[in-house]
Amino acid sequence: MFREAVSAEWHRPRWRTLALMAAVIALLIAVVIGLAFDKRVAAMFVGSSVVVFGLLRGIAAAVMGLARRLPRSRFPMLRLAISNIYRPGALTPSVVLSLGLGLAVLVTITQIDGNLRRQFLAALPERAPSFFFIDIPPPRTPIASATS
Repeated sequence: MFREAVSAEWHRPRWRTLALMAAVIALLIAVVIGLAFDKRVAAMFVGSSVVVFGLLRGIAAAVMGLARRLPRSRFPMLRLAISNIYRPGALTPSVVLSLGLGLAVLVTITQIDGNLRRQFLAALPERAPSFFFIDIPPPRTPIASATS
């Protein structure tokens, strides 16, 4: 688990591991598309997800390249911060991916909220009440039977 802290060398995973990962990903994609109600929408979702992951990885590489080309700062804290963006093993790709996916979730929630509000307002009559009272009668007490 902590091998990376001792040895900073990166080794490509074995072909067997890569083949197993590719098979699991292909199976997941097949399940997503196969179980979807609208297969075309599911395929578009899978394709757009792959494109977004690639795009965010490209943005991370661009940020790392830009940080590498910046002139060295005189301030040690700023110099250290900028050099940590592009150093080997930096978490910049993970951070950019997390921020991008988080922003996508927020935008999606905002769009869903707006669509639901628009549909509710379109379905309401012009003179709809603001609130409703639901009258729940008290429970009836059973009448004692006169068996003696």
